[in-house]
Amino acid sequence: MNNLQIDIFLEVADCLSFTKAAEKLFVSQPAISKQISSLEKELDLILFNRESRNITLTESGRMLYECFVRMKTDFKTTMNKVKTLENAPQYNLTVTFLEGWDMSGILPVLLKSFKNNNPNIKINVNCHGFKEMIQLLNEGKTDLVLTISQALHSVKNVETLSIAEIVGLLTYSADHDFANNGTPTILDFKDETFFVPSSSLNDDPESIVKEICSYYGFTPKIEVVPNIDSMILNVENNLGVAIFDEWNRIVDNPRLRHMETRHKHSIKAAWKKNNLNPAIKIFVQEITRLLSQKFPKS
Repeated sequence: MNNLQIDIFLEVADCLSFTKAAEKLFVSQPAISKQISSLEKELDLILFNRESRNITLTESGRMLYECFVRMKTDFKTTMNKVKTLENAPQYNLTVTFLEGWDMSGILPVLLKSFKNNNPNIKINVNCHGFKEMIQLLNEGKTDLVLTISQALHSVKNVETLSIAEIVGLLTYSADHDFANNGTPTILDFKDETFFVPSSSLNDDPESIVKEICSYYGFTPKIEVVPNIDSMILNVENNLGVAIFDEWNRIVDNPRLRHMETRHKHSIKAAWKKNNLNPAIKIFVQEITRLLSQKFPKS
């Protein structure tokens, strides 16, 4: 069976006439009949009823007709997609997430969907602390950052979009007296040291903690440490407490305990206004859609 036989079969099926099919295909009627007979012999099927002057498709012929039509339609659609892909410009997109976030429940699904829908865009992902990610953004070494909104207050010439809201968690050691002693409140930790990561850009990590504690009527004692890993290390060893969020990897750490605060972090996507990479907004739309399903705003 070859394409010529399929084309002839489809034409005869459409015309329900060997003669008319021959006229449309500019070949002789005997040549049409020969190709159909050859196809029927190869398939070991009768494709047309020839009991009268007007031919009709047999049930087998009808099923093959539908199959061949679908096949040709699918092939044409696929070729159009291939040609579009071949002619489409190729883009690279670098996305930076805040260090410490556990994106395992989001990123694999997102990247698979994004790749399927946008095969001409290559994605690179990485994670950094507040200071480093903003520095990369300003230097043009990343296209897009995803972080808490407060980290973007001092950043100029950026476009931002809120993509999710996540709960802030007060985190303390499993060795803390409160870990196995009743149900503590946030106010119970007013005398503890609150660890925050270093940020040379501004005092945003400190301001977040101060804002949360002000809800509960106290001013926290704050100690700045080099990074988020240092925060975790200090809290694990019962040297103080810290405010993380529900995306942080510490949520599943057996050495830590957590309690929700009344504060929600607004997660924002940010990119430089002069960055004209069209892949940015495509990615932002995709992750916003996914997060709206997984973390609906209250």
